[in-house]
Amino acid sequence: MKIVNKNLLRNTAKCYSLTKSTTSPVYANFNMQDVSDEIIGKTITLSVYVKSSGGSEALPSSSDMVGRFGMHTTEFWEDTDGTKSTTYQSTALLSSWGKDERVKATYTITRPAGKPTAGLVGVEVRMQATCKPNSENNATWIIGYPKAEFGAEATDYSVNPLDNPAYMLDEDMFEQGTASENAPNNSSYEGMKSNWNNRIRSKYLIPVNAEKIAVHINQCYSYFILEFNNEKYLGVYTGWQSEDKWHDLDPRTTQIALIFKKDGDPTITPSEITQICGGGVGCMSTKATASISLTRINDGIDAFTIVYDTPTGFEFTDTVKSITITAKIFKGGKELTDSEVGRYGAIKWYQVGVAAAIATGKTLTLTAPKEVYATLEN
Repeated sequence: MKIVNKNLLRNTAKCYSLTKSTTSPVYANFNMQDVSDEIIGKTITLSVYVKSSGGSEALPSSSDMVGRFGMHTTEFWEDTDGTKSTTYQSTALLSSWGKDERVKATYTITRPAGKPTAGLVGVEVRMQATCKPNSENNATWIIGYPKAEFGAEATDYSVNPLDNPAYMLDEDMFEQGTASENAPNNSSYEGMKSNWNNRIRSKYLIPVNAEKIAVHINQCYSYFILEFNNEKYLGVYTGWQSEDKWHDLDPRTTQIALIFKKDGDPTITPSEITQICGGGVGCMSTKATASISLTRINDGIDAFTIVYDTPTGFEFTDTVKSITITAKIFKGGKELTDSEVGRYGAIKWYQVGVAAAIATGKTLTLTAPKEVYATLEN
């Protein structure tokens, strides 16, 4: 059984087709998540599904992009003196013609030559097709479902965990406030509910069991998160973000509440509320454009549990003997499939006393006595 690594790219469930009648090239850009200097020196594997057979002809594009079919990365760097530079990786994937498979390329992120202090500020993955079947070729070419992952193996395609939020906001979860004052941070939930005028806010506290929460509002409004634990309330106010913004939760947080309001605190009209919800006249009557994502469960009913198993049983000995250990991941008492595990991260094996992981994957084979354990890392 294989572990499916986390896809570092967002919103990749896209597939494009090209025929001899296609007139425009295909371009799709994806920004890699979790980019920082900490990933310099790490191995990245890119993969993308392609299907292209028969003769080809170029689509109109800039001269340096003619005839490409596949994808590559652009790394953006900035030195301590402010000098910016770019590097390009895995350009061999741009020549993926005549294949019907998931093509891959592996490389290590390294600083540009002669720039030992350059910092990594971004990685963009560009999927593109600037060629198509020629006039004698009746085939349909396909390109899509790109993936970037840590490690040297191209695991099965998966979406980024943030692409599958744990909660989608719907109409029944919200109501409007009744008073004109603002609710100060650290106020109680009931006090918060009574102190917002024409603000759309959650009717009830939403149970959570997570270390972090991401909220994404697709309209130019602000949001307010109230964390709740017994009598402890932590108000967090932040400006609107164009991408998911993660908030660390207090470990004791058990429930949250959400309030949506405009910058400057003016009243939100009913028509504007429908814009926030994205659901039309009957606020959130369809799917909302706002979402809540919860990940990295700590404990409780949805806790992750790792169970170790081996077909030959465990034998504690100081002699050399080969043994294969399997880490089975359970959540809420149910064993997760490989694809389900991939939504949350990757299984990594560690040896006691050694800082770096000694292996990645569901199984570990030992040929010498070692004290080891597995973790599930996002």
